[in-house]
Amino acid sequence: METNLSKLIKIIYEQKIRELPQIHFKHILSKFNKELEEKFFDDDDDDYNNNSLVLVRTTFILSAILISIFGILDIWIVPLSKNYAWLIRFVFIIPSIIIFLLLTIFPFLKRIMQIALSISSVLVALDYAIMITVLHKSE
Repeated sequence: METNLSKLIKIIYEQKIRELPQIHFKHILSKFNKELEEKFFDDDDDDYNNNSLVLVRTTFILSAILISIFGILDIWIVPLSKNYAWLIRFVFIIPSIIIFLLLTIFPFLKRIMQIALSISSVLVALDYAIMITVLHKSE
């Protein structure tokens, strides 16, 4: 049995849901309406973007350092395939991280930061998957 209070809460909830902007798949590929874009990318309130940017840059720098340090372990972990591992690690992974780090300098990254982070994560994961496939079976 629904009480009057639960009915009222349900009605208020449905009203709030109707007030939210409708988001469709086309918004991912193009843009949201101008009013919503201006609210989200308000240049006067750049705290969120600046704080996120510091975190993103720190993440890229630390990940490049850690991946490089783990490259030293390749000598003992995969001695037969260390050249392949180093090639993938230092020719593909580290430069892609550096490229994404350099992209953080440009202001257009504010609009595509989440996509850039996703792409960099997928690239690193794919590089590690390729590294696993080229290892010798005995390693």
